[in-house]
Amino acid sequence: MPIVDKMRPLKPCVSIALFYGDQILLVKRAHAPNQGRWSLPGGKKEPNETLAEAAARESKEETGLIGYDFHYMNSQILRLPVNEFEWDYEIHCFVACAKNQDAKAGSDVSDVLWVDWNECGRYGLPESMCSHIFMAQSQLAER
Repeated sequence: MPIVDKMRPLKPCVSIALFYGDQILLVKRAHAPNQGRWSLPGGKKEPNETLAEAAARESKEETGLIGYDFHYMNSQILRLPVNEFEWDYEIHCFVACAKNQDAKAGSDVSDVLWVDWNECGRYGLPESMCSHIFMAQSQLAER
């Protein structure tokens, strides 16, 4: 975990492990950071919304899907380079279910793809994100 610079505030963000059966939705990032890489839907929290509202909004904006049964899982701090600066992001992770698989690339993404959740490592996701997906799937299986 990176050492957080106490002089700059953490940027609150959300990440959503969105499942339909045994499949999880990946999005290909259209902008920095991580342009061209597969990831989970998510993005920055707006000032006047809750974390759950941010997760629902980002899911809809990036994929066109309205998730349901959102559950907060955990948070992690990441330091990512953006242009010539580094930013500290506090990413709040959610797990949710999709009502269908009619996902379409929306804002901030260039493509969407449903994959078997246990094959997420084949898409260049960071190990921490694959761990998050495995934990999310386990949480769903327990419900």
